[in-house]
Amino acid sequence: MSAPRDSSAALERHQVRKLVRRIADLEALIEQMDRRINNLMREGKVLETDFEKGLVKIDAGDLGTDWVPWMERAGSIRTWMPPEVGERVVLFSPSGEPGQGFVAMGGYSSEFGQPHQEGSEHVETIGAMRALWTADGLHLTGNLRVDGDTLLNGGVDLGGEGGEPAGLEGSIDDAGHALVSALSTKVRIVR
Repeated sequence: MSAPRDSSAALERHQVRKLVRRIADLEALIEQMDRRINNLMREGKVLETDFEKGLVKIDAGDLGTDWVPWMERAGSIRTWMPPEVGERVVLFSPSGEPGQGFVAMGGYSSEFGQPHQEGSEHVETIGAMRALWTADGLHLTGNLRVDGDTLLNGGVDLGGEGGEPAGLEGSIDDAGHALVSALSTKVRIVR
């Protein structure tokens, strides 16, 4: 008579062990999902840069990353705006695995403040160079170098607005690859 009872108790113990293993597996799965959800989007700072490869390492609090790419335009229009060590960034990891993520730059900080305060204007700065786009046009501060042909439609004031007209003394020939015909652009020099 004790055999069926022992068999029943053994079956119950087996089912309990199976249930305990299943609960442990589910707890491990929940921990893994929780970790991945926490890693979907993490704010951090740039620790290191590898400009040659277009990669950065990020410190996101309790998470340091391996090398990951930063976001840039990379189609027929391409940009190159590399991040700086200490710059604030956001690490996106769609799979929840930071090593498979990418970095978006952005967010002002006490170390890197905003360069402008006007809502309807666009500003970019690099060191002392500054480009300001407004509804009235583009204003550049810093040195400008143009390699290639330049076509200007409209007046040119050299030295400031409203300068005196510029003249040409001597002659122009093609030795300097200059061709001037029907010059209609006003050039003024301000002293």
